[in-house]
Amino acid sequence: MRHVSRSWKYLPAVVLLGAMSVVGLAGPAAAAAGPLPPNQSEKHCVVALGPAPTGVPVAVCYSTYTQAMHAAASVTRIDGAPRTSVIIGIDYTSTGFGGSSLTWTESTGCGSYAASSMPAGWNDVVESVQNFNGCGTTLYQNTSFGGSTASVAVNGSKSTLGSFNQMASSQRWCTSSTC
Repeated sequence: MRHVSRSWKYLPAVVLLGAMSVVGLAGPAAAAAGPLPPNQSEKHCVVALGPAPTGVPVAVCYSTYTQAMHAAASVTRIDGAPRTSVIIGIDYTSTGFGGSSLTWTESTGCGSYAASSMPAGWNDVVESVQNFNGCGTTLYQNTSFGGSTASVAVNGSKSTLGSFNQMASSQRWCTSSTC
């Protein structure tokens, strides 16, 4: 059962976060819900990218999109220091920005970031993508940026990756349309 109206997914994440704060959906109760139980079929995950890739990125998953957006706004570094998070992109498991979501964050906005492998459970499942905060992205068929590619323009979105659906195994972000 979907907990968030599908029409909310078409709003930029920044607007969504602001709206959640105004109506009280992003308060401490949402954050307290914690990571996703293992038997949940739809998941909404958040990855905090760093300045240099260090293996497979770790995604923390939640049962609702609202919880993931709250978590994306309050990510902390591994060393425990708080930081400001900026959403640079969201990948979805269904066309039309539906299904499970994988939200990518960074502390400084768009730059040059990479995930040489998708997080656990996210290999070969992405079907639609949204970019934010001056980022473009390129998805790669193989890990370590090999094979065929699909690119999404700066601040652009694709409601379907077409023949590239369910093929992404690694991903890069940059300030141009092809990374």
